[in-house]
Amino acid sequence: MNNKSLLNRVKRKTLYDEAVCSDVYEFIFEIFKNELKANKYINIDDIGEFRVKFNELEVEYNVSKKKNIIRPPKEKIIFKCSEELIKKINFPGE
Repeated sequence: MNNKSLLNRVKRKTLYDEAVCSDVYEFIFEIFKNELKANKYINIDDIGEFRVKFNELEVEYNVSKKKNIIRPPKEKIIFKCSEELIKKINFPGE
């Protein structure tokens, strides 16, 4: 699901037009992004937790090309789903 499909889904389920949905989405996404940058961790009740994992620089040797492959360091966002959300997904209506 990308940004546009998410906005269309929200627009269909609410009475708001696309501009309002887009503004709300951008506002929430900015808060989310800034919080992750600042604290490297977000916990959203009944949904799960997001955290930033830092991957170190890696150097591997490619035998067939006889060259080193360098993977630069980067940050990766990890999501761990909450038990409540897993239950809602697996057992809807309970």
